[in-house]
Amino acid sequence: MNMLKKKQEEFQGFEKELTHLKEKIKQTHRQETKKSFARMFTGIEGVKQIFRHELELGKNYLVIGAPKESLDSLGMIFWKNFLTKQKSKGMKGRLIFNDSLREYAKEIENPQLNTIRFLKDAFEPLTEIIIYDRYVATIIWSQEVLATLIESEEVAKSYTKYFELLWKQTLK
Repeated sequence: MNMLKKKQEEFQGFEKELTHLKEKIKQTHRQETKKSFARMFTGIEGVKQIFRHELELGKNYLVIGAPKESLDSLGMIFWKNFLTKQKSKGMKGRLIFNDSLREYAKEIENPQLNTIRFLKDAFEPLTEIIIYDRYVATIIWSQEVLATLIESEEVAKSYTKYFELLWKQTLK
C-alpha cells in the first residue's frame, strides 16, 4: 500500500511538471508568433505571390501610390481576376492611386468594394504600398520589379496611421 501511495505522489509530481512545461511551450509559441519577419521578392511572379497571399487571407486592405507601371506590368486580365476574387471574398479596399490611374479607377471603382482617392498629379512614384492584416508589402515597379513583404503587427499599424494621414490629404 505504501508503494502505491509513493507511485501516486510520483505521478502527481510528473503531472505538475508536464503542466508547467505545457504552459512554458504556450508562452514561447505566443512570443514567437509576435515576431516580425520580412521576405524579398523579384520579378512579376514574385509580386503575384504577394497578391495571392493577400487574396488567401481575404482581409480588407489599403493601398498607397499604385503607379501606371503596375497595370502595364501585370496586365488588365490579372487585375480583373484579382477584383473578381476580391469581390467573392467580400474584401474591401481603400486605395490612394497615383493620378496616372484615374482612368483605370473609373473602371474598377465600386462603392461596395473599393473607395479610391488620388495623390496630386505632381507626385508619381514607382512605389506601391499595400497594407493588409498584419502585413505590409512594398512594391517597386521598376524595370525589374522588386518587393518586400513584412509581417509585423507593429509595422502594419504604423503604416495604417500613415495611410490615414495621407487619405485626409488626397483628392477624390
